[in-house]
Parts: sequence; C-alpha cells; structure tokens
Amino acid sequence: MTESELRALIDACPDGGTAVLPNESIDIAADLSTYGKAIFLKGAGSDHNHYGTGPQHGSILRWIGPEGGTLLRMGNSRGGGLDGVALDARGIADYALQVVSSWWAVYNDLYVMNGRSAALDITTVDMGPLVEDTQGCMFSNISAIANGTPFGIRL
Repeated sequence: MTESELRALIDACPDGGTAVLPNESIDIAADLSTYGKAIFLKGAGSDHNHYGTGPQHGSILRWIGPEGGTLLRMGNSRGGGLDGVALDARGIADYALQVVSSWWAVYNDLYVMNGRSAALDITTVDMGPLVEDTQGCMFSNISAIANGTPFGIRL
C-alpha cells in the first residue's frame, strides 16, 4: 500500500468505522492524521520482538519525511483508536504517535519508536468552551522505544 492509498483509506472510513491496514511496511512522507474523526485503525500486528533493529513484519508505518512533523496524530474525537501497528519516526519526526484530546479510544498492541521529542505523546488542547482532556482511553501492550531521543512516552 502506498501513502496516498493509506490516506484515501482513512478519508473514506466513516466516523465510528474501522480501516484495516495491510501486513506490510508503508513509508510516510508527511503528517498522517485521523484528528477529529473517531475511526479505528486495525493493523496486522506490531512485532515487539526486535528491539534495536525495529519491527520486521506486521503493519509498519515508517517516517521518510523531513525533520519534525508527526507520523500519526489521532484524537479530538470520542472513540476509535489503533491496534496492531508499529510506528517508527526514525529519529526524524518529532512523534511516532501523538494522541490529542481523545475520549474513550483504544490503543493496543503498538510498537512506537524513535520520535525526536517522544515516541508516544499523550496530550490535550484547549478546544474553547469545552476544554477536553484525554480520558477514558485504554492503553495496553505498548512498547515505546526512545533510542537516544528524550522520551519513550510523554504525558
């Protein structure tokens, strides 16, 4: 699957729906986002067994873009989530996965690594009169690898 095919898959997925990722590596050159859309991205597994060398199989998103940016940004929604995916920022993107103001989402079986600022960043934003924070989410079976970057997980 190409980056443009992945973006089309995410765009076509209805709010509350599930988008299934293939069992392959996908190179990402620009920020990928489901922000504002409660969709569930289901991968083929995150391959936690290769510390140091990175994932060898499963659904893998790898940053190939310029310095900075976010490999995958999710949030500003109620529901959705991510399962069975490895995300490698390769020490180039600021974050492998950024979860922003997410409510009742599920994040499971993830291998996040090598963000310049953090592999996994869980944060909130001021959304006006309804200031919302990340709450009620389930985070389980997550490996966060820093490999010389400041944080594996930043809350």
